Amino acid sequence: MGGRELKRERDPEMRVYTDLVRREIERVLPAIPAGAPVLDAGAGPGRYSLPLAARGYRVVHLDLSETMLQVGRRQAARAGIDGVEFVAGSVDNLSFADRSFALVLCLDAPISYVPDPRRAVAELARVARGRIILSVVSRSGQLPVGVRAEAWLGSHLRYSRRFWQTGCWEVPPALARAARWVPGLTGRLFPPVVAFTPGEISGLLSDTGCRVEKTMAPGSLARLVGRRALRRILRHPILREEFLALAAEFDCRPEILGLGALRASGLLVVAIPEREVIG
Repeated sequence: MGGRELKRERDPEMRVYTDLVRREIERVLPAIPAGAPVLDAGAGPGRYSLPLAARGYRVVHLDLSETMLQVGRRQAARAGIDGVEFVAGSVDNLSFADRSFALVLCLDAPISYVPDPRRAVAELARVARGRIILSVVSRSGQLPVGVRAEAWLGSHLRYSRRFWQTGCWEVPPALARAARWVPGLTGRLFPPVVAFTPGEISGLLSDTGCRVEKTMAPGSLARLVGRRALRRILRHPILREEFLALAAEFDCRPEILGLGALRASGLLVVAIPEREVIG
């Protein structure tokens, strides 16, 4: 998993997705003083945590996987980045005091893979005293993956319909194994996932006393444009920046929310605690 995560930006859709997430982080950083504490919960190989540490923020890089923590440590050492605390832990059971962090990140949808997503959102809100940026698996974005697999395997879309109604994949192991052979799915179908609508994740944040500032489905325009065109766009710096600016607007449109990049299938939400404290 560590090696695959490090290589994911070779996919042009995922590169655009990651760039758009980074743009959202950049957008809120002016409100975060230099040297302030930052939590990246579910930080994986450090694609978001390490650049922040390199800029002088005191970063806690938390992940449930020891493999990912090792990858993060190696990446930090190679880049000569200090000031990162690597911590083993789950996003739904944080060991930090209330309002510990000026910025809390929980990106690439770890909330969707824990047993109790509601508790995970509450924990992230509890330790935040400033902005929270999180992402979850989108139900609308993930649905076409299931439909494609069931259609290919000659099923009757019963599991896709159930997923659309509940947000949870519940499929027999035999179907999950068979789905690995569906062209283009690369064996990633039917993980133990909870997928959300925009209203559901906004509601969970509201329940914790947070105000949703922004919701977007990063990668939606990239998904519709297609990989061939994206490769051309990404090779030209000016065209790339113009495309990212356009995508940042397009992916926030209410009628677009729910698509997101095909592999990420994500909803990204920026929220503010009811009593935000800067610094």
